[in-house]
Amino acid sequence: LMVINMQNSIPKEIAEYFKNGPRNVIKVWSKEPYTIVAEFDDGIIKASDLTDDLTGIMAILKDYNIFKTVSIDENGSIAWNTANGHIDISKDNIYIYGKTLI
Repeated sequence: LMVINMQNSIPKEIAEYFKNGPRNVIKVWSKEPYTIVAEFDDGIIKASDLTDDLTGIMAILKDYNIFKTVSIDENGSIAWNTANGHIDISKDNIYIYGKTLI
């Protein structure tokens, strides 16, 4: 039987984030070009440029008129409702890896 210590394999920034429980998005908006800004329940505001991520299912968001419709969905995720369906992204990734504005 092999026991793996998962705590040592989790990157420090992820372990630190989840130590206090995940944050909730209270407001989200778009900024040109292809940046989302999210305000979290602890007062932190993060920005993330999604330009390089707009491929595959997310390619429809290259239309800035669609991209700017970003909202918070019923599950608390950062999301878009498009003609091709619902697209959501991880609020946790935005909090952990986004650029801190405040």
